[in-house]
Amino acid sequence: MICPKRRRPPSFVGSLHATGGRKYPRQPTQGDRLGREAGGGNSFESLAGGTVADAVLYGEIAQVARDGGFEGYQDTFIGTLNNILGMANVFPPAAGTITLVKAARRTGAINETLIPQLSSLLDLMQADPKSALAVEKFKDNFMPMFELARHCRTWSEFETILRQADSPDQMKVLTKMASGTPAASKRLAQILAVASREGRPVASACIDLIMRQGTRGLDTLYAAIGKGAAGLQFVAEHPELTREVWAPWRKRTRRDWIRCRKNTSRSVTSTDRAYLS
Repeated sequence: MICPKRRRPPSFVGSLHATGGRKYPRQPTQGDRLGREAGGGNSFESLAGGTVADAVLYGEIAQVARDGGFEGYQDTFIGTLNNILGMANVFPPAAGTITLVKAARRTGAINETLIPQLSSLLDLMQADPKSALAVEKFKDNFMPMFELARHCRTWSEFETILRQADSPDQMKVLTKMASGTPAASKRLAQILAVASREGRPVASACIDLIMRQGTRGLDTLYAAIGKGAAGLQFVAEHPELTREVWAPWRKRTRRDWIRCRKNTSRSVTSTDRAYLS
């Protein structure tokens, strides 16, 4: 049995997932206290209106950066980020974004396919980080990550969405999806978390549907989330379905599900029945 006094403090990664990066350096307000009572720092209620971006600028992530918590982490990618810190002198938002990218790298939130692409951009920027060209490249390829953080109210949401980005362009698309409505980031993260249980193809199909249909596609997928990855794949393969058509069958029997063929432009196949069973 470990004595409570000798128990090791949680790691930065574990603490970030547990609290959502919202350990405030200021005195807690009534909103913070209500948030803790509502169920922990990684829930919507507990953040009391805050976002991941706030944590980067004012919360635990900012404190870790000030204490040099990222510097002991031996990583070429983070080392290259340090080489462009001078950009903040001519473009102040770069400082917070660099801190966010470090935290994302430390927690494994950045897709390994995306790391080499960002690294090649950093190699170009570190030659003269204060130049107009470097600032423009930073805005185009790194600022979308901070914009995504502005719309996510927990680190889990931010990480789930960001992990689907295989390129800077995909990161922009996901950021746009998450910014559509106040609840978009939460719904998108939940959809991707469920879809990813069956691998990247289902998640990619969901993203494609949202790209084509926007908020309508997001709402339809969210209405089907109770049926798991199979239900999400079914919706992605039947773009003619809408939330209004889908919702009445969410909690009904398999026979009820088959009746939805009356509301679609094509019949439900045997494969579709397998998805719904």
